[in-house]
Parts: sequence; C-alpha cells; structure tokens
Amino acid sequence: PLHRFSLPDSLVWPLIAALGTLLFPASNLRTAALNATVVLLFLFLLQGISIVFHFFQRWRTARTVRIIFLIAILLQPLILATPPPAGLLDFRFKFRERWPLSPPIAPEEKTSA
Repeated sequence: PLHRFSLPDSLVWPLIAALGTLLFPASNLRTAALNATVVLLFLFLLQGISIVFHFFQRWRTARTVRIIFLIAILLQPLILATPPPAGLLDFRFKFRERWPLSPPIAPEEKTSA
C-alpha cells in the first residue's frame, strides 16, 4: 500500500547538500547538484503523497476522492507543490506515527427475526 512508503531519515542531508551546491559557480557541479535535487525532490514527493494517502485512509475517504486528488496532483502544479514539504517534514514530525490509522470498523451483527 502506498500509505506505508517512507524514505530513510538520513536522505534529507544529501538534499540539503545538493541544494547548497547549487550556489557554487562551477557549471558542471551545479548540473550534478540540480540532477540530484530533482531526483531527491521526486522521492520526497512520493513520500508526501504517501502521507496524504495515510490521512485519507485514516479519515476513511472514498476511493473516488483519492483518485480525484491524485489526478489533481498530477495535473495542477500548485497542488503538486504541497506534498513534498510534508515528505520533507516527516523525518522530524513523524506524521504517521503521531496519527496512526484507526482500527477497522467491525461489521454490524445482523440479527435474524
């Protein structure tokens, strides 16, 4: 399930180093840092989407709402910018551990008349 995807916490530091390397004037070094930044931000985007789906599952959101949200993330650049910060901040705040999934609802017992 996508809501369990989590990157190692230590992966934040290479992203910080790559972002800092973007300030260097050497063009080859900046190109490598930009490539590393794009790859790492994509991974944090996946982790952010995983956190969003964790909350959708926690709130028992309908599957159609999840699909519509995923399509909106892929099509709208402003919405696409919201999950990566959640993925980046997860190493500090542990969103999924702080708000675990609720236990599943037991089916109601049917009484026969």
